[in-house]
Amino acid sequence: MKNQLEMQIGKQGVTSNFIQTLENAFKNHAIVRISLLKASGRDKDSVIKIAEEIRTKLSGTYGYRIIGFKIIMRKSSKSHVAKVYKPKN
Repeated sequence: MKNQLEMQIGKQGVTSNFIQTLENAFKNHAIVRISLLKASGRDKDSVIKIAEEIRTKLSGTYGYRIIGFKIIMRKSSKSHVAKVYKPKN
């Protein structure tokens, strides 16, 4: 897929360095796929928590979609509201 980047979150979780790298990635990419490794505590609730944490720490308007243990982050334009798609329980 074009204009996409893949990143991973491990046992250290969401750090300030990860957020900085993610902000730099959005300068060149429209979509960033973030995979959660087993060491990051893989369960459905932690995936939602991590996605919300990333979205609040990023400066700007971002939306995300959760598919399994992947978070697909997308930068939203100023004229559109960021959409958040959470898995159904």
